[in-house]
Amino acid sequence: MATSYLRDALDDAYEAQRQRDQQLQQSSVDGNTIIGNAYRGTRIGTEVNAALADEASLRESGRTAEADAKAQQIDRLRQEQAKYDTGAPEFTGIRSLGDAYKWTMSSIGQAAGSMQDPLAVAGAARAIGTPLSRAGGVAGGIGKAIQWGGNLGAFGLNQRQMAGEMYGRLKDDPQAMQNLSARDAYLLSNAVGVGGGALDTLLPMGWRSPSRAVRCAKDWVVWLVT
Repeated sequence: MATSYLRDALDDAYEAQRQRDQQLQQSSVDGNTIIGNAYRGTRIGTEVNAALADEASLRESGRTAEADAKAQQIDRLRQEQAKYDTGAPEFTGIRSLGDAYKWTMSSIGQAAGSMQDPLAVAGAARAIGTPLSRAGGVAGGIGKAIQWGGNLGAFGLNQRQMAGEMYGRLKDDPQAMQNLSARDAYLLSNAVGVGGGALDTLLPMGWRSPSRAVRCAKDWVVWLVT
């Protein structure tokens, strides 16, 4: 009887440990999946924003047919992006440890996807320009110019992303688009893009805070023109 009881207790302990191991393994897999999906979705999102910026420019220039074709491309990209939805809540929507975990994993993937291009441009310019800037003379001046060029290039990418995102918000609000001409929508989107692009360029590692501030600013702008 005692032997049977001990065997059952050991079996129960083994099964409990096996289940805990499976849960830990599944948690790791889920985390990697959330990060990967957030990264892929964000990368597609950068294509969407760039295309929206192009559409705004095309409509401002009166090139309607090209703008319509660009809008169709955007719809296809958004459908592809939806496949990688992580289901993670906004920060203010966190209600449990599970929500916090999803938000954290998703934020890591989003940060990697959104900062990839600007950091690559600025990093390459710094890698080339820094050694030259230390040489002094003409070479030093060229090195500093390359560094500044990298910063400007990163700003240009960020500005275009923010402008495209702003134009997308305007497009999603029929009342706003009714109250704005194509030129007004283009100018307004790019003006917001300048501010947001500057924040993301100056504070790349604090991406969550400036992005939240810019998001609030965009919502306020949309409200203002409706």
